[in-house]
Amino acid sequence: MAGQVEPGTIQQTKAGVKFAMTDGKGAANVNLLGSPPDLFKNCAPVVVEGRWSGLTFLGDRLLIRHGSSYSSKAYKVPDVKDAKCPPEASS
Repeated sequence: MAGQVEPGTIQQTKAGVKFAMTDGKGAANVNLLGSPPDLFKNCAPVVVEGRWSGLTFLGDRLLIRHGSSYSSKAYKVPDVKDAKCPPEASS
């Protein structure tokens, strides 16, 4: 499933991360098992592999489109509430 991480929805869990993603027309709740890539953040364009369980998509792999720069910082849930994605983030 492909889409964009909805801002303010990322929640770290014992097993991984929960978040909502949208394709601009609809939204879905995602429960990702394991740690997401370092570039995972609000508004990030992502592809999640997995399966549906009711209304939640259970992801076991997350891919992210990124630029040429890389930072190997430990993952930390962003503290952003009610943020909006810039228009260029959805492209």
